[in-house]
Amino acid sequence: MDALASALQQQAPDTRRTDPDNLHLTLAFIGEMSLPDAARLSRLLTTMASPTGTWLIDHVGWFAQAGVAWAAGPRHVLLDDVVRLVRGILDAEAIDYDRRPFVPHITLLRRCRSGTTLKLDTPIAWMVAGPVLMTSTRSASGRLQYRPWSSGSIDVPR
Repeated sequence: MDALASALQQQAPDTRRTDPDNLHLTLAFIGEMSLPDAARLSRLLTTMASPTGTWLIDHVGWFAQAGVAWAAGPRHVLLDDVVRLVRGILDAEAIDYDRRPFVPHITLLRRCRSGTTLKLDTPIAWMVAGPVLMTSTRSASGRLQYRPWSSGSIDVPR
């Protein structure tokens, strides 16, 4: 997937490529949450029975308003099932999240001023496994970094 992002960035050098370690599929955007809620949600996601399989990514497009180039594939029942399970847990636990309809995509570039839709000659297999609660932090240089949340990964003021 990073090779695709790199190739796209060569055509639009003023864009910002998603770091390879940050490539992900967002099932539900939560935003800030309390440490107890994060611990509870992480535990629930880790223990939930989730379907697994492969989603084939076969095209690239862009969201003009957000200035984002992305890669995606056709809707897949596997993704819809995982999203339904995750959002069901969020609803049951009364954890607020962005309720916009799920649009499966992997963000490749940001700050795109123009874009196009193109079909990939060779689809890319994206492995769908159990959902993970991710957290975002800033590196010393200010770059956004995503990593799986764990109770030991966040400094808690005493």
